[in-house]
Amino acid sequence: MSLLQQFFGPPSVERLQADGDVDALLDALDRHAAACRATIEALGEVGDERAVETLITFFRSQEMREAALKALGQIGGEEAQAELLRALRYNELPQSAADSLVAVGESAVAPLLDLLSLDDLEVRWAAAGALGQVGVPAVDPLIAALDDCDVDVLPTVVWALGQTGSEEAVAPIMDLLDHENGDVQLIAVKELAELGDRRALGPLVEMLVERAGDDEALSEAIVETLETLTGQAFETVQAWRQWWEAREGGNS
Repeated sequence: MSLLQQFFGPPSVERLQADGDVDALLDALDRHAAACRATIEALGEVGDERAVETLITFFRSQEMREAALKALGQIGGEEAQAELLRALRYNELPQSAADSLVAVGESAVAPLLDLLSLDDLEVRWAAAGALGQVGVPAVDPLIAALDDCDVDVLPTVVWALGQTGSEEAVAPIMDLLDHENGDVQLIAVKELAELGDRRALGPLVEMLVERAGDDEALSEAIVETLETLTGQAFETVQAWRQWWEAREGGNS
């Protein structure tokens, strides 16, 4: 940084980012408030862990909080991850914190799973969304959690599992179609639509026939999922059953 820049104006953040000059970028945070947001973003792009402690300090600033969260996710590492998890747990921009934890990746899966049992629904669903976006590394832990979590947490786990888009999620979610809890059944039906796997057709048609008239919301969800998976649209339960029997009879 030139002497003139130090005393009369902000540095070129773009040039410092291109040079990977972390020390100069950190210095710019102290000297030039006008360039602060751009400098935080540049530090995230550079990805050097030396910036984490300073970024945590700027996270305390209401104005710079979101930019600092994103940069911490880009940099990663234990210290950044711990701060992001703290921000999510205590409901400080939970969606932004969750999005940043997606960038951290696999190492964030276990602590994110722990957050699914919190009472704060906004935090719980933000954590579940992050797990879904992490994708493949989260699939096996989420499947394991299906058997270990309390029933009130189970819908969140099912939703996160469906959001991974993994074929491995289909069978475990199908197994929940006969769960005793209606909320679990409902989210399982909806996530099968998200996964788009036609292996679910038979169980869904059977469920529709058995539950017709018992639960209007569940029946509507089943029909919507069947329409998504098949491209078909029938007005009655009987028509869906006939379609399925004809399909199975012709093995088509």
